[in-house]
Amino acid sequence: SVNAILPFSYNEFNMLFNRLSKRIDIDLLIPEDIKDILLRNLDTSKSNLRIGYFNGDEAAPFLLICTDEKVILGFFKDDGTYDQNRLLTSEDDDCIIWGNELFKNFKKENIKMSH
Repeated sequence: SVNAILPFSYNEFNMLFNRLSKRIDIDLLIPEDIKDILLRNLDTSKSNLRIGYFNGDEAAPFLLICTDEKVILGFFKDDGTYDQNRLLTSEDDDCIIWGNELFKNFKKENIKMSH
């Protein structure tokens, strides 16, 4: 499975999630302001693809992708742009558990509606 907080639309991620949604469960949390862009690029007909929306102005600016094998955490610069140099990855079981807990807590506190 994949749990992800995607604060921006990135074509490579969109294609990856479309491929993965054919065989695994995916739970995406995205800002409401990119909903239209992302939904045009994702195959939302899959029942194993769940999408929740949050207010991007109020949410913490970070990228999080958690799988059963890896966690990826990305950060933004002070000016609000995504910084590819601020990316942490881990395959450690404790880190994966931590990443999934962060995802669950973020979802509980920030999600307004789901697809």
